[in-house]
Amino acid sequence: MIISLSILLIISVAANALLIWYIKKMLNELLFSSDNILQLQLSLADFAKHLEGIYEQETYYGDPTIESILQHAKEIVKELNEFQDIYSSSREEAREDLLGEEDDGEEN
Repeated sequence: MIISLSILLIISVAANALLIWYIKKMLNELLFSSDNILQLQLSLADFAKHLEGIYEQETYYGDPTIESILQHAKEIVKELNEFQDIYSSSREEAREDLLGEEDDGEEN
């Protein structure tokens, strides 16, 4: 009886350690993705501003193609802003979880 309980305990500890490692790895990937989305968002916002500057020049003012591209760029920036709001809340929670785990590891 004691031997079987000991074996189950060892299996349980190993499984928990594996799951903790996997969760930490996934949280790091989430943070990496969130940072990349932020960079993409900033690049696209800069592109939209640049395109708007081109559209406002006398040569291109009123060009329907540039106006359409400008509108599309603004819509994508808006969608990325909404997506960033979702990721930023997840990102803050993930950072807190990672910092909490690292602090726990330093105390031992």
